[in-house]
Amino acid sequence: MSYDLAVFGSEALLSGDVATRITNIRGLTADLDPDVASSWSFRVFRGPKRIYSFTVEGPYEDSGEDTPETYAEMVVFGIKYRYDILIEGDGDASGVPPAQAFAKKLAKAVSGFAMDLQTDEVWPKPRKPAPSTDWYDSPDWSDEAKAEFEEKLRSVPGTGSGYLHSKAIRLQMAGELKGASELWLRVLDDTDEFVAMSSHNAALEGLGDIYAKENPELSAHYYRRLLAKDSLQMTTGMQAVKLAQVLITRGETSDLEEAAALLERWAEGPDDPFAVNNFRWNMAVIHLAQAIGDQDATRKAARRGLDLLGVGPQFPAQMCSQKCRGVHVNDETLDWLQQIAE
Repeated sequence: MSYDLAVFGSEALLSGDVATRITNIRGLTADLDPDVASSWSFRVFRGPKRIYSFTVEGPYEDSGEDTPETYAEMVVFGIKYRYDILIEGDGDASGVPPAQAFAKKLAKAVSGFAMDLQTDEVWPKPRKPAPSTDWYDSPDWSDEAKAEFEEKLRSVPGTGSGYLHSKAIRLQMAGELKGASELWLRVLDDTDEFVAMSSHNAALEGLGDIYAKENPELSAHYYRRLLAKDSLQMTTGMQAVKLAQVLITRGETSDLEEAAALLERWAEGPDDPFAVNNFRWNMAVIHLAQAIGDQDATRKAARRGLDLLGVGPQFPAQMCSQKCRGVHVNDETLDWLQQIAE
């Protein structure tokens, strides 16, 4: 009988290690072939009568170039060696189960995989690749990306607003504001109760941010809708400050009065742990104070802002979003703050 298995891996085992692994399988013993010099070869026997079971040889240098890519990818550190497990000569089918059992153990020891060359069965089983998330988790909004997004969106269960939400965030972060605003509006059009609770707030804030410079009135409309809601979950918590900044830019007396009330409202709310948010509030206070000619308030806010520049990351990097990595400003802004703080 002839029956072949192969083990591919990234590690070369010494003969002593292999012998130990063979005898760790109950009922198996092994004899090392002294005539094999460049590697090692064991004849493996089972039971007290030492009935021949299989032969194992190796390691042989092998890059795995003839191995299917799906299997080769299972070897994290790359295929470097091959081990042959053979049933030959006076062996019979009863030797197949112990040969397969040893192949599985050897595959684990060499950080690789075993293959039955008769059936192409592989141990361990190749993992199915995780579904790609690029269609909703990338900033690409080319014609091809749009078409793929819409096609995939039609195939997901439910309303798909969660994917609209994710894609809108990615597009907005990448500066693709037209695409982001279109997706946020589609989120707002979804009347599902869970979507309204989980994504409408994010959509309102996203739209407010998008139109803050281009269309301040529309931006203020979305921020006001958000601030009128009972909960601000799924937001930055900075809507009052953002609306105040829009109103200060418009500069009407009523706008400045409303902005002052909004900034006071934010300051009296729960303490915000993030230096970047507190810095943004102080910057808004500066602009408001300058608009109404309050030099003392301008100076104090500038000094507070400068103090915040010294605050470093507030959490470990792997746990930290952009807003908790400290405040960073360009040289022009730094010079401006230092001048008005004097």
